[in-house]
Amino acid sequence: MAHAGHGDLGYYVNPEVGFVFADDERGTDDGYSFGIAVGRPWTETRNLELDLTYTDLDGAEVYGLGLSLLSYLGESADRFYSVLRLGYASSDGHPNDDYDAVELGGGLGYRLPLMGFGDLRIEGTLEADLHSNEESSNFGEKLFFLDPTVTLGYQIPLGGQKRSVDRPDRDGVSVVDSAGDADDDGVGNDIDLCPDTPAGTPVDGTGCAPAVSPTVASDCPEPQADQAVDANGCAVVPSTLLATVQFEFDSAELTADAQATLDEVATGIAGGSGQIEVAGHASEEGDEYYNLDLSQRRASAVRRYLIDAGVSPARVVARGYGDDVPDSMDESREARRANRRVEVRAIK
Repeated sequence: MAHAGHGDLGYYVNPEVGFVFADDERGTDDGYSFGIAVGRPWTETRNLELDLTYTDLDGAEVYGLGLSLLSYLGESADRFYSVLRLGYASSDGHPNDDYDAVELGGGLGYRLPLMGFGDLRIEGTLEADLHSNEESSNFGEKLFFLDPTVTLGYQIPLGGQKRSVDRPDRDGVSVVDSAGDADDDGVGNDIDLCPDTPAGTPVDGTGCAPAVSPTVASDCPEPQADQAVDANGCAVVPSTLLATVQFEFDSAELTADAQATLDEVATGIAGGSGQIEVAGHASEEGDEYYNLDLSQRRASAVRRYLIDAGVSPARVVARGYGDDVPDSMDESREARRANRRVEVRAIK
């Protein structure tokens, strides 16, 4: 799901329809508005949206272009939000006289996640247009109109094409369909989770050096009593958590604290021979496909850092798990921050 102003998410589009209670002094009836907005997070709790609108007020047509700031309210920041809007409007066919105006608006909204895809948005705002045409009103000099407006929108994430990915659990195995190639490992560029695998390195279906048991049922080891299994019922090779590093909102850049932690990890494992899995994660509020890509970029950044610090490239595999394996199921802001992480694990 794509939500305004929180989580790890990308661009989204929001088509909407509204009902406008026209200012009495316009000399028009109430009418309907139609619009579309493109938005993206600006900070952890705020979004910016650019919108185009069209309003039909009994033959008077108003065209608008605006920029809105959406700010989510409360600690969880995932339902109610405020709206502030600045824009330009042009009235055509007004009963008195046409005009151009500066638009100012504000109000409140509520986001309702749908079961399958996207969010339903309900907003109530007060829109004011400020203009210099004194002849625009039926009642003498009137340099602004105030129009209460109610809108219903459908916010749709602009994620990439869905990939066939099976991510069963924290210690499970990622399986991705293959097609094409870039680093000559037999796995296509569009689905290769380890696009920089060294030449000659054996890889699994994700394009990564195998760090856990295979997922082909005919080849997988039979699990022992109380042993974890993946989606195919194969025994999962256990791992040991070496370190966890956190990332900033919508970022795959390593912080100074993360680099210090990875320096310590690299010192401890550089001379070894065991496999290392670098597992990237994202907070769950964002678009599923954007989060998958972001988590992979985070994991790849950690892998590159470990290699630069002296760890053999053949030992380290980077996998992005998106938002499927949260560290915490809590919806608080702190929990979302904790889920923006990469875990470095030694495969036993």
